Amino acid sequence: MDLSVSIVNWNTRDLLDQCLDSVYATIGGLDAEVIVVDNASTDGSVEMVRNEYPRVILIENKTNVGFAAANNQALAISKGRHFLLLNPDTICHPDALNRLVCFLDEHPRCGAVGPLVLNEDGTLQHSWAKFPTVWSETIGKLDRSTPGQTHPPATAEEARALKPFRTDWAGGCCLMVKREAIEQIGPMDESLFMYCEETDWCLRLQKAGWEVWVEPRAEITHYGGKSSEQVSSKCALALRRSKTIFFAKHFGRVQAVLVAIACALRSILRRGKRPTDRTVYEIPSEMEPLSILELGCGKRREYSDSITVDICAESNPDVLHDLNQYPYPFADNSFDVVICNHILEHLDDVVRTLEEIHRILKPGGLLKVEAPYFTSVYAYADPTHKHFFTSRSFDYFFEGTELSRFDYSRVRYAPKKIELVVPGNGILSRLARRWLESHLDFYEKRLAYIWPRHTIRYELTAVK
Repeated sequence: MDLSVSIVNWNTRDLLDQCLDSVYATIGGLDAEVIVVDNASTDGSVEMVRNEYPRVILIENKTNVGFAAANNQALAISKGRHFLLLNPDTICHPDALNRLVCFLDEHPRCGAVGPLVLNEDGTLQHSWAKFPTVWSETIGKLDRSTPGQTHPPATAEEARALKPFRTDWAGGCCLMVKREAIEQIGPMDESLFMYCEETDWCLRLQKAGWEVWVEPRAEITHYGGKSSEQVSSKCALALRRSKTIFFAKHFGRVQAVLVAIACALRSILRRGKRPTDRTVYEIPSEMEPLSILELGCGKRREYSDSITVDICAESNPDVLHDLNQYPYPFADNSFDVVICNHILEHLDDVVRTLEEIHRILKPGGLLKVEAPYFTSVYAYADPTHKHFFTSRSFDYFFEGTELSRFDYSRVRYAPKKIELVVPGNGILSRLARRWLESHLDFYEKRLAYIWPRHTIRYELTAVK
């Protein structure tokens, strides 16, 4: 038998249905078996599999035994030359599984291979990285560069242009492992209840002399975290625990303790990131009445008559929407004002977000942006931050859109283009703000790192 597919499910019935349908549609001429391990779901997943997919080998657990233990159950009864870890919130694209099998067959030293992983909207999901270090866990950012490149591909098109490449580890949402390699290194580590299991497996593979690769010609779509969304607080604890176990196992107790401290501090900072004293922007009276959209509203909105959008349910927004998913749920030319108050730094594609904002802004509408400056200490401490801004990087992002800066001679109520927010309201703070705004280029090149915390602001109008 060529392939054994292992799918661990917990309360993702509809996604599991889509996943199984895509697997059987893409198996092609492979001699394959599909094993579903259900971790005590209560949403009818088991009944759906029995009724709709009688060919599936179904294992029903009475409790949630975790990702690693469930996959080991499937591994113990599997018969394929290769073993595939596959999340239920994935969709296999045509010929994806066959290409992964062929890659393992054609590369004798390759012990595991992963595909190119895409988000629901077709954008790139970085599913590979170098092994974590204490520093990467401290700043909350993994090194996802590819061999010969200093930066990882930014788009799916750039990733498709790559040839197959080696990496330290590939994501467990879809990871095919050679049976021969598994017999040498053993099953997954069940002490890692959730998260880090595939990283541990890949590290053990490499210690045994096997290689891990990514094959960009094989593609899947991964919705991402649909089981963990249901118990996010417990998953956060499981993640920190798994990281500590992983580091203690492979790098020693000292590094494990350092990672545990770093994870705890980042968790505290992330909880503290929900501001209660955000800047309330001054909206010009000339533009009233206004239709205002606040993106990333936090725990409270700034304007009582605005529409708020956020990705966190505890924020009580009017619209709960993943801001990385496009298009946004609004018609063209819907708003006079869009406010991005500390949200762009969290998003994958800044230019795509700005283009979407341009679409929903009325002609001449106002975009107000605030984001942490690149020297802000808390900007690097927050693990959800993906971008760090300077005035020049803002220029770069805006050049890719049809947004333009205010014409100050025409709009008399416009504030300054850029404001570096300096803490305090005393005489020295006011003088510092005035000097920074008049010597911005000199400051960014020579003095930026001596100031620990800044915010940068922009105001722009939509040209249509």
